[in-house]
Amino acid sequence: MYYRQALFQTKECLFFNSTYVNKPFKVFATSSVDALVHAVESALSPAATETTKLFSYKAMEMILCAYRYIREHGKDAREPLYGDLLTAALYAGIAFGTVGCAAVHAMSYPLGVTCHVAHGESNYAVFTNVLKAYEQRRDGGELSVFKAFAARILGVSEKDVLTELARLIDVILPKKRLREYGVTEDMIPAFAHSVETEQKRLTAHNFVTLTEADYREIYKDAF
Repeated sequence: MYYRQALFQTKECLFFNSTYVNKPFKVFATSSVDALVHAVESALSPAATETTKLFSYKAMEMILCAYRYIREHGKDAREPLYGDLLTAALYAGIAFGTVGCAAVHAMSYPLGVTCHVAHGESNYAVFTNVLKAYEQRRDGGELSVFKAFAARILGVSEKDVLTELARLIDVILPKKRLREYGVTEDMIPAFAHSVETEQKRLTAHNFVTLTEADYREIYKDAF
């Protein structure tokens, strides 16, 4: 019941296409996780406005509530939700198209290119690690707003919200360690250097300033 209470009562989406119904669950999983990351990173961006946050947080709500519904009712329960989820992806796209993504996307690119990991999956490989790094450096501001918002949806305390967020996403897309994709420890410095020198268009939108050493630390945490 909470799913329909939490979401817009969207019956159709202009971008809905019935061919999505026959796509493998993994395609749905990686695409929807990417949309969730778009929503979170745009909400935390220093360039975010009250208008873009409306789209960011609504997208988060729709995706997380859908994930909870799927966790309770099984993978096939996703099919009636596609219209809502595509609407959520659109909202997240409006937000990040205006204020940008940040470290998660920046750090996912070396993994995706080097190890041929699907984009949404490479995002999730570092997503909660980046959030934890933000929390360690500045546990306040918009990060606190995000944590309180997600905690209400997930039914946990703000202290436990990042852990519960990972548990929920794991139902949709089980997280792997970087080493499971073929990353070796000696590749981490090159990955971090690539982020620092080649992804400034993204890292300019980090919630807090991160250095090359910070990126190395985050990769090691995910390794």
